[in-house]
Amino acid sequence: KMVEELLEELKHMRQADDSQLPWLNKLLWLRFEEEKYQLAQELHDTNLQEQLHIAREVDVLVHTRDTANIQPKLTKIHQQMVTSLHDLRAYCENLKPPLLDTLGLNAALEKFIRKVIERSNFVLIYTIDRLYLEDERMNLMIYRLFQELLNNALKHSYATTVEIHLREMDDGFEIIYKDNGVGCNIGDIIVSESMGIQGMQERVKAFNGEFHINSQINEGMFIRITVKEGSDTLDYDAHSG
Repeated sequence: KMVEELLEELKHMRQADDSQLPWLNKLLWLRFEEEKYQLAQELHDTNLQEQLHIAREVDVLVHTRDTANIQPKLTKIHQQMVTSLHDLRAYCENLKPPLLDTLGLNAALEKFIRKVIERSNFVLIYTIDRLYLEDERMNLMIYRLFQELLNNALKHSYATTVEIHLREMDDGFEIIYKDNGVGCNIGDIIVSESMGIQGMQERVKAFNGEFHINSQINEGMFIRITVKEGSDTLDYDAHSG
């Protein structure tokens, strides 16, 4: 599974090399087509289905003779449309968070965390240092890691307390995540794609970072991610002890 950063590097390779690289062109084209297919499938299975449901309800109202009860039905349809629009906006923000470009990483993370708090059944403790990174692509990478970690907490942790911290380092940053949830067997989640651990590892590795995870069943989870700008380190590992 490739990540966006790898594709970016491949594009730079193609631009830097004057010779023809048909295998690279094909690889990039196939990857972009795969992403478009996944996007179309997700929209079809979510927002489009909701729109079709609304359209059917409107069609029923258009042909109904029971005008006495039409107002509450219109109110219900209006609420469904508003909810669908909110879901579509959230989907677009998930693809490309607008605050990341306009107000920066900290504002984007704060907004995302507020949404997590609204949806969660756990206490969320967090700190976000202000970073000064030369590579702006790292901001998007950090945002995606926060998304993955906290969405996993919402879906899988069954925790009462979750902590996540973004800390500045002399030459980079670290992300610390921990919860007191159900935990898991490390080997199982590395193989499974349901929690996105492998994707996070690859994303961190693409920036020459380190990814450490520690968890046991019924003992919560601990994850530490460190990335140093300009580092040649490619290490990442998983510990189950």
